[in-house]
Amino acid sequence: MYKLSIDQHVSFVRNLAKLRDKALISPEELEHALFPRFSVDMIYENYEDKRIRLLLGEMEARDDIRPDLKSEIASILSGEALEERRLFKLYCCSGQH
Repeated sequence: MYKLSIDQHVSFVRNLAKLRDKALISPEELEHALFPRFSVDMIYENYEDKRIRLLLGEMEARDDIRPDLKSEIASILSGEALEERRLFKLYCCSGQH
């Protein structure tokens, strides 16, 4: 899942959602695919992209997604999550205090 394009990521997660609907994977596996460990920045940085927004909206509407993840999705869609990540990186990782 590392370095997938937006289209590839959206397709991958949607295909996993189909597997989840058939109870072939767990909700946690679907959630981990939505926010891939090594390329999660792609989701945050492209939150305005129509394809990402549609995917996040679809995931947020699912009954098997945890409430805290739904809250995170709402934060991403609003742009708040990206700003929080930028501030964290600025103050945590840049040495500026």
